[in-house]
Amino acid sequence: MTVRARIGDVDIAWEDEGDPEAPVLLLLHGFTGHRDDFLEVRADLARTHRVIVPDLRGHGDSGPSPDPAGYTFDALVDDLERLLVHLGVEQIDLLGHSFGGMLALRFALAHPERLRSLTLMSTSPESPVGMSADGFEHAIQIVLEQGMAELQRRAEAAGRSRVDPVIERWADLYWPHHARRYLAMDPAAYAGLGRAMVGQCSLTPRLGEIEVPTLILVGAHDSQFLPGADLLDQHLPAARRITFPEAGHHPHQESRVAFLAAVAEHLRRTGAQPDAE
Repeated sequence: MTVRARIGDVDIAWEDEGDPEAPVLLLLHGFTGHRDDFLEVRADLARTHRVIVPDLRGHGDSGPSPDPAGYTFDALVDDLERLLVHLGVEQIDLLGHSFGGMLALRFALAHPERLRSLTLMSTSPESPVGMSADGFEHAIQIVLEQGMAELQRRAEAAGRSRVDPVIERWADLYWPHHARRYLAMDPAAYAGLGRAMVGQCSLTPRLGEIEVPTLILVGAHDSQFLPGADLLDQHLPAARRITFPEAGHHPHQESRVAFLAAVAEHLRRTGAQPDAE
């Protein structure tokens, strides 16, 4: 069920699926993402949990920030906290993908009492390897002058020319969804949150503060985020890591069955997974 409501200073859209009385599993998509990034796994996860999947501000069907300066990690942490208050939810199992994992880390540090468990997928506690500020500023210039559609066109053309063997297996689904995600994003969100991601201070020195059981998921072909997975594995005190041999940056789509098994086992091990009927 898609829901939309005013949360703080922005309209937030989210999916709410599963038994309303079940433990809440909240999923955070990545930069330029959309709640439908999790469409293929939501129903399976909802067999044991109430699954809530929001669009971040400026993404998907959520509204834009009323102030372009409001596109910050702190604003997104506040959005998530306000959403939980709006829903009357006290604790969650939190899963973040890519940029959503960076947000999940910050939420875990700001609101540790809210978490039963944490899953960090294809993410990093600092700016991803190979993501340069200059390159991002060039992309931002394209977005602000020519729009998200032009950036998506260029990104797809470049992506198809590289013939990524992992994405190639599901390219007929990947690229149409890629276009939908980009076209639904506020250009100011691309600029503000992109700069926040590239210019972020490393959270590695603070990872020892996160004590909840944590699962680290990464694809063996996700070269940009493998170093981040290494840092998380080395510095999180209650972490367990799984590397998917056949996956790149989207294990939940590229290794769906293995992803679902890993998350179910993690939640069982941490006591957050009730028995499925």
